[in-house]
Amino acid sequence: MKINLLVHTQGSRIDTNQHSEKIRTLRNVLLVFGIVGFFVVGFVVVNYFTLFQNQTNEDQVTKTTITQQLSQNHDNLSHRSYDNCLAYGSGQSMTVTCPTGYGYVYQAILTAPQKLVSEFSDQVFSIRGISVVEYSDGSVVLQYHKNVYTTSFFAN
Repeated sequence: MKINLLVHTQGSRIDTNQHSEKIRTLRNVLLVFGIVGFFVVGFVVVNYFTLFQNQTNEDQVTKTTITQQLSQNHDNLSHRSYDNCLAYGSGQSMTVTCPTGYGYVYQAILTAPQKLVSEFSDQVFSIRGISVVEYSDGSVVLQYHKNVYTTSFFAN
């Protein structure tokens, strides 16, 4: 009996060694996947923030250009300016929606400048990339494709 017990113990050791080798192999494979995954996630995050920073720089350049062009007309009036706005309308009025740096959205209903409306084949239009400057006297200046349009609020 002692021999059988001893043989059984040796067989257990062989099974335990094979099991340990499988666990080591699995652990090594998981370690390699973890390291590769870490680098992939790092590259994705760096590219995302680079893209975000490039878009911010473009917006700052646009905002500076508009402010310089329009400051000649309204030198002493206080104003608020918004970039990268969306406008949609149907001939006489247009609704402008702009993102702000504070998390909320600027929205106004304006009288549609006829010169701007005439650029579209339909009376119903939707355009992106408009910049808006609202002055304290109630006048509003829009810029779209390097053209400047003066308008006012629709209720006025």
